[in-house]
Amino acid sequence: MIYKIKVPSIEEISFGVNGRFKSWFNELSRYQVQIFIATIFFLFAGSINYFSGNFADRGGAVVVPDIVLDHLPVFNMPSMFVYGIFAVMGLILLYPLIFKVKDFAYAFGQLSLLIMIRNFSVILTHLGRPDGAITIHFPAIIRYWNFNNDLFFSGHVAIPFLGFFVFKDSKVRWLFLICAIAMAAIVLMAHKHYSIDVLSAFFIAYGSYKIGEHALKKLK
Repeated sequence: MIYKIKVPSIEEISFGVNGRFKSWFNELSRYQVQIFIATIFFLFAGSINYFSGNFADRGGAVVVPDIVLDHLPVFNMPSMFVYGIFAVMGLILLYPLIFKVKDFAYAFGQLSLLIMIRNFSVILTHLGRPDGAITIHFPAIIRYWNFNNDLFFSGHVAIPFLGFFVFKDSKVRWLFLICAIAMAAIVLMAHKHYSIDVLSAFFIAYGSYKIGEHALKKLK
């Protein structure tokens, strides 16, 4: 018996791609109000982050001992520290934007809420960088959002762990969990955060997510 495999024509492939794109665009238009609100919230959170970071740097910062860092050698991984977190943030936004547009505004809002909570915590704590912390040179485009004393809590850990909860119905959540563990190791090995900054990030990220479940219900 001979089985014939039908190969789709160029016209059929083009029609399928155009159909998917049209469906995606229509869904994007449907949720444009929610996306606009979430974008404004994110820009506001980013602006407050600039002021809170500068406030922390201007305040008197104290370097304290850390039993974990005291026994952990310093590893220089500047690229992973700088670009790793932006890759995670990009994944949090691009995954729903491409595959689940209806969840994009909600994910965007959850990320912004976590940043706002971190802004508040930063101005309450006045610790300096741990001894031996590596010096990292950020690209010019984000240099103004690079601060020295915005330590509590670690955004590098909290943001991917937030993604683990936001996308709890998708297998991509496990990628975020792996990223959270990897970022925890990176910031500790680089001595860019105290161990309490890293440990607390897991709990605060979960708390932020639970707050967002109720506060951002209309964005979902």
